[in-house]
Amino acid sequence: MPTNIERRQEALTGFVLAVFRVGDMLQKASRTPASASGLKLAIFDSDANPRERLLYPKGANLNGVEDLPEGFRAARTISVAGRSWKRSLTL
Repeated sequence: MPTNIERRQEALTGFVLAVFRVGDMLQKASRTPASASGLKLAIFDSDANPRERLLYPKGANLNGVEDLPEGFRAARTISVAGRSWKRSLTL
C-alpha cells in the first residue's frame, strides 16, 4: 500500500458504493412473513441520532428496544459496516 498521498492517488482506480434496503432484504430472506409467525422484528442503529435509529420496520413509532411491546423479547447487537445494530424479536 502506498504511504504518501501522491502515490495513493496514482494507485486509486475507483470507488464502490452499495446501498442496502433493510426492509427489502428481510422480506426476501423470510419465507414466512413475520405476521404469520407471530414474531415481530425490529432493527435499530445504535450509533444513529435517537430519532433516526429505527431501520426496520419503517414508519413504526419506535426509538429503541425499550419502546417494543411487552412479552418475550430477545435482543442481540451485531456490527454492520462499523456500526452497532440491535436486532430484537418480540412475540
